[in-house]
Amino acid sequence: MKRFSLLLTAWCLVAICAFAIQGHKTKIQHFGEEDGFSSALVVHMIQDSNGYIWLATWDGLRRYDGYRFETFKARPGDRSPLESNRINYVEETPDHQIVCWSNDKYYLFNPATSQFTLYNKKVKPHLFHPSPKVKVKVQNIKEYQNIEFSILLEDQQNGIWVNSHRGLERISDISAPITTLKDSQQEEVVSALYADDEGYLWVADKNGYIRLLNKNKQTQYLTADGGLSNSRTPFGYAAYCIYKDSKGRMWIGTKPDGLFKLTPHHGGYQVEHFCNDPKDVFSINCNSVYDIAEDAKNRLVIATFGGGLNIAEQLSNGQTRFMHCGNLLKQFPQKGLRSRCLSVLPDGTLLLGTNDGLYTASLNNPYEKMVFYINNRRPNDVHSISNNFVTEILKTKSGQFYITTSGGGTDLILSHKLLCDTIHFQHFSVDEGISSDMNQTLTEDNNGNVWIVSAGSLSMLNPQTGLATNYWNLFPDAGELFTEATPAVLPNGTLVFSTTLGILPINPNEMKKSNFVPRIVFNCAQEVFLSPDEKDFCIRFAALDYNKNEEIVYAYKLDGIDSEWRYTRSNELNYARLAPGDYTLHIKSTNGDGVWTDNEQTIILHRSAYFNETPWAWMLYGLLITCFVIGGFSAIRYVRRLKRELKNVQLSSKEQIELLGERIKELLPITEEVKEIKEDNETLSHEDCLFASRIKEYVENNIDNADLSVIDIAQAMYVSRTVLFVRMKHIFNSSPNNYVLNTRINYAKKLLLTTDMRVSDVAYKSGFSDPKYFSRCFKKLTGVLPKEFAEGKK
Repeated sequence: MKRFSLLLTAWCLVAICAFAIQGHKTKIQHFGEEDGFSSALVVHMIQDSNGYIWLATWDGLRRYDGYRFETFKARPGDRSPLESNRINYVEETPDHQIVCWSNDKYYLFNPATSQFTLYNKKVKPHLFHPSPKVKVKVQNIKEYQNIEFSILLEDQQNGIWVNSHRGLERISDISAPITTLKDSQQEEVVSALYADDEGYLWVADKNGYIRLLNKNKQTQYLTADGGLSNSRTPFGYAAYCIYKDSKGRMWIGTKPDGLFKLTPHHGGYQVEHFCNDPKDVFSINCNSVYDIAEDAKNRLVIATFGGGLNIAEQLSNGQTRFMHCGNLLKQFPQKGLRSRCLSVLPDGTLLLGTNDGLYTASLNNPYEKMVFYINNRRPNDVHSISNNFVTEILKTKSGQFYITTSGGGTDLILSHKLLCDTIHFQHFSVDEGISSDMNQTLTEDNNGNVWIVSAGSLSMLNPQTGLATNYWNLFPDAGELFTEATPAVLPNGTLVFSTTLGILPINPNEMKKSNFVPRIVFNCAQEVFLSPDEKDFCIRFAALDYNKNEEIVYAYKLDGIDSEWRYTRSNELNYARLAPGDYTLHIKSTNGDGVWTDNEQTIILHRSAYFNETPWAWMLYGLLITCFVIGGFSAIRYVRRLKRELKNVQLSSKEQIELLGERIKELLPITEEVKEIKEDNETLSHEDCLFASRIKEYVENNIDNADLSVIDIAQAMYVSRTVLFVRMKHIFNSSPNNYVLNTRINYAKKLLLTTDMRVSDVAYKSGFSDPKYFSRCFKKLTGVLPKEFAEGKK
């Protein structure tokens, strides 16, 4: 117990030394053209109740939202009352408008309309006077020594705004960057980390060194013969994984020099080397060893990059043999030979991460009958693994499994059944708020948070909320990156990460973040009305946090469009082809330290519809289509009935065409062609003469009936319309309609010659409902108008 306490104390001191902040570092943020700030003298500044920074400059009124400066000033033809763009003072009114003083006059600027108006009320200026502490702080900054400067504002986050010949700048305090621990001055790419149960930290690098940090904060080096040296001595092989088995033996996997077994012996270790032997089928089949674990049967389970899965078991004679796809595991998938990581459960279930996805198998089965289940990316399955390139597997204290991938982010296994090829995953990617999709490894801290490692950043994922806190700017030196080695967790909770420049110890409890809650502001009103033409919608917003140590991440969701939160680092959203209706846009964000805050804001959108987008339009379209279908169906049915009638009458092709034309005229508003009828009784049969006589009698008796139709005549003759047409064509060489018109015209001639009736009365008496139509038909047949005919004959 005493030994453990000493080790714990020693490692606390190491971590604190590594993570210690040498006070605070001063950050000077300069504003230039890239921020939208053109050079102009700034004479006064305020921060309004929303958090905006307002600047009175000699080039108009400016507003800053943490991303860009926006300038408001008089321009030609804009009807602004401003006489000059030199603004010398700004102040916020109780109703959140901005009072400006320019050219000895006060103006009121309305942020909602971006318009200036004259302001006639009295204004008592409130000038900013920096405290002596602030003055001394700025004077002690070397950049401002021996120069003139003006302190214009101290904002709500203790940022100091200074104007000098250097331009406009903001001064703030930030934590000094953390530093890594290196063993030498040369490059030190850490390739493996391991914290054993005795409190020692094993650190291996690609230069071939393996060092142990002992209880006295001293470094010892593992030598090639298994000894521990106090001087810097190489092991001679680049270790990629280190593991201590249940018997206290250390196993070191290297690339490309195989596997080493270290058995404790006289204060050091007895070394046994295993590498591929082409003559021995039971030797390890690949010399690139990436991960090691032990199963319940005390067998060593090994992931190799090139040979896939190896299972090492010790024989009764003390020798070790390896089972792999080259001997008893012939059913191991060839696509999974490039294996990187593994995890073995107490019940014998194996999880193996490969470049072909996640493999699972039961180690309880005989080697020859071992079944490998493959879970790789399925493009049409949202629950499949996000990427086949699996880089690390983590089992948390709660029993959950997290899988990191290179390109797909990190996946959480949701399925309870692991021995299948349809495991369901929950995805955490850039879209869900983590810093990168190129995840290399991960670990769990004592608080249950999952730390996801990418090349240039860390993401601390809270499994309870699903939210990630990101750390981007951890390294002060360019080119310093995290490596793929699995992080080590020390007894005191310190996490040790591997980098290209040594190790990086971090105490999660000391990684304090700002609790500042920034207000989200928009470039539009809280309720937006869009016209039918405005199908595309663009909105800009900003979380007003001016201490941005990390890039602010936004989560947004448009009700009716997005079913889940979406994530972005851009402060601008675009929605295209919005359907008519009412929408609610939800937006929340992290603060400038990467911490998610309770600052959700909403915007209500109303988009009006074109008539063709309304339900009435669709009802009208439905009605028109219905009418068209009914009309088409009726026409088809009419033609079919006509064809059935034609079957009973023997006609020539020309007569059939004429008949169809006449029948179609009954359906369409085609003007009747009027021609004179000449009856040839000498060629007619007795039956035809009787038929003609009956038609003449019926038509003449009904001559004044304007509604007389072909159907009426056919019914009176006891024949179909088709038969009526055929017989009248044969007898009179005319259609029924033309015959009726001729009879009406002839009757009208008689009335015009024998009476003094007006033309209109003659028309009605002859069965015409329209005198004008009567006149046209009369002229077509006789060549003169009815009035001219009557006068001429008289």
